[in-house]
Amino acid sequence: MAGFEKAEVVKNALFNRKIQLVAECPADATKQSTMQWMLVANNPRLIVWTNDPADTGEVNNYGKIVANLDTPTFVVFLNVLDQIIDGPNDSKEYVENFNYIFPGGKRSESPVLVSTLYCGKDKDGIVWISLISKNRPIIKFIFGEGQFHHFHNKDGSVAGKDKVSQLYAKAYTKLLYGIMEQLIVSLYEVPPVKDAPKGNSYGGAKTQSKQYEEELPF
Repeated sequence: MAGFEKAEVVKNALFNRKIQLVAECPADATKQSTMQWMLVANNPRLIVWTNDPADTGEVNNYGKIVANLDTPTFVVFLNVLDQIIDGPNDSKEYVENFNYIFPGGKRSESPVLVSTLYCGKDKDGIVWISLISKNRPIIKFIFGEGQFHHFHNKDGSVAGKDKVSQLYAKAYTKLLYGIMEQLIVSLYEVPPVKDAPKGNSYGGAKTQSKQYEEELPF
């Protein structure tokens, strides 16, 4: 299209690779999947790059699974994650993410379920997060220490994986709270004028829920 200019991506603290989550690609143990938070048009966005050789092309969003959140929902999700960390083992909660889709270039009549964002703690006390979408790879990202730092207890014994996972998950929520709080102010963009949404007073058009829990293997 003549005159079209691609929007410039402003690099910020969320591009720090040390705060991205990494997991082994389920389809290829030699590859890694990544999870990264971003701020796009004033709204938090979570992106999973599956890096799965079979998960490519336009139909699979070129290997991306996306959760577009508004700021209040982002904060609520982090609050839920904090509750999961402090709560019992073998538990999980999730938020469904709806949006309009454009099959054949035509907008859907109402928002449809595009992804489901989970957080949980497994039976061993390991905290995890997962973003899934229908017919896409299911990847479990766990919180824990990396290869360069290893925590020990007061008596010198190696700290349990459950304790370390919960400590790192807590640190992760605090980092995200602080970083996003600053970015939504410093990178604020005046949004374009749009027609008022129809439906319920908050969140746009009413939708029907149909989540993908039956696909989650953990």
